[in-house]
Amino acid sequence: MSTALQTPPAPTRHTVVRAPRTVAVARNSARSILSAWRIEAARLDDALLIVSELLTNAFIHGADPVALSLRHCGGHLTVAVRDGGATIRQQPDADVLDEHGRGLAIVEALAHHCGVHVTAGRTVVWARL
Repeated sequence: MSTALQTPPAPTRHTVVRAPRTVAVARNSARSILSAWRIEAARLDDALLIVSELLTNAFIHGADPVALSLRHCGGHLTVAVRDGGATIRQQPDADVLDEHGRGLAIVEALAHHCGVHVTAGRTVVWARL
């Protein structure tokens, strides 16, 4: 029996450039990283949906530069997206027929904790699973 402590994987941060299919490419990159970290399937799916929602919101409502961060430590997985906008975006109540407006509600439903941190020149939206 090994008594060695496992070192948590190093956090990752990637700047994400606006381009066609950017969210899909970032989601696939996140899938590779999370799979290498051996994140279980259900949690991996939830994390990938959160990656998609947070990046999409940053591209629609935020400003460049946009960066995706993943961190796995102490049994917690944190997904964070930083953008160059320094405002908190109010999320209107989405009607059942609306095509948009449910992203943050989905994140809140999947995450154990989530939040927004705004400082001069940037916004970070994060979710912990």
